[in-house]
Amino acid sequence: MSAVHLEAYDWGLLEKKSPRMFILGEITDALDVFRHVQQEIVFRGRRVLVLAAPDSLKVAQRVRVFQHSWDFVLRIRANTDYSLLASYLQHSAKPITVLWFGTEVPQVLLTKFDTNVFWVCMSGTLPVARDLFTVFISPTLSPFKYKDWLLAQQPSQINAVLGSLDDFREKKAGLVLIGRSLQWYDSAGLETEAERPGVTEVREVLKWCTDQLEEN
Repeated sequence: MSAVHLEAYDWGLLEKKSPRMFILGEITDALDVFRHVQQEIVFRGRRVLVLAAPDSLKVAQRVRVFQHSWDFVLRIRANTDYSLLASYLQHSAKPITVLWFGTEVPQVLLTKFDTNVFWVCMSGTLPVARDLFTVFISPTLSPFKYKDWLLAQQPSQINAVLGSLDDFREKKAGLVLIGRSLQWYDSAGLETEAERPGVTEVREVLKWCTDQLEEN
């Protein structure tokens, strides 16, 4: 890794630039980034969970997500739900951190709420517009899943980085893409113990399981 000469990611940039993060990795990676932003940058604030494709998360993943307390949980089932989210973001006290799972976040939401609303997004598709997000690439993710996408972004030092991906993974160092600039971040340093689920969170998971059984 010493030959690559990448700078360490400065988390303070999230306050100076558009606070939109896209996570390439596992559910735990998104949760780790979310908790770090919540506790170290915005100093708590409101916590919002949006499930834009509720069925995309497995039961075990949903249990992990609901181990954390949320001020507002929304499942996107119709276009009116986007309006409901916009209304909540507009009228609620700031700052707000949104953890978004599922389909792509509508750009109109990202544009309208780009001050004191921090977006941590994870979906099944890679972001097309690189400049919309600060993209975190977790070392838990196998390079073959994102290598072609990363090449298409034409970042600086790409050749040296591609030759060192195994070293990054071994040291639990992730990559951060900001525009065409590549930096690294300490993935292991973000890992924290999960909060114990409360009554509300357990009820949410059990209700979802019941709904799935009724539908089948």
